[in-house]
Amino acid sequence: MEIYQPAKPTVLLLGNSSDTLSRIAGLLHGQYTVKAVTGDKSVQDVCSQEQPDLILINVTQDENEGFEACRHLKAGPFTRHIPVIFLTLEADTAFQMTLYEIGAVDFVTRPICPPTLLSRIKAQLAVAANERAERVNTEFLAYEAFRHQQQL
Repeated sequence: MEIYQPAKPTVLLLGNSSDTLSRIAGLLHGQYTVKAVTGDKSVQDVCSQEQPDLILINVTQDENEGFEACRHLKAGPFTRHIPVIFLTLEADTAFQMTLYEIGAVDFVTRPICPPTLLSRIKAQLAVAANERAERVNTEFLAYEAFRHQQQL
């Protein structure tokens, strides 16, 4: 009998199509805690209440809205570390470069291949966990160095 149940990572879905978000949420539901937000809510507001471990932005016709959401996240001191993956129809090189320039860590083209999406989410969550551990270790070492200097 397992007493400790680790919390499932939280994935925030952002997009304008509630049908698409529902399908993606259904795909992720077993492995992740899923929260879906349609375009009328600010992603910053949602992240200020509870930070997700990863954000999926579904880009449809109005890609600027998704781009702006990503830019705002990457500009915020408490949200810049959250990995963002875009779901998109486009895959040309210029579009890919734009995604990376605004702070996306990856993208998945539609139609979505479920194993690909799940693998990319898993990989980015692992990278984010390693970066978080590195930040904690760096802060701890800086604190210990400061404390040691105070004792001298």
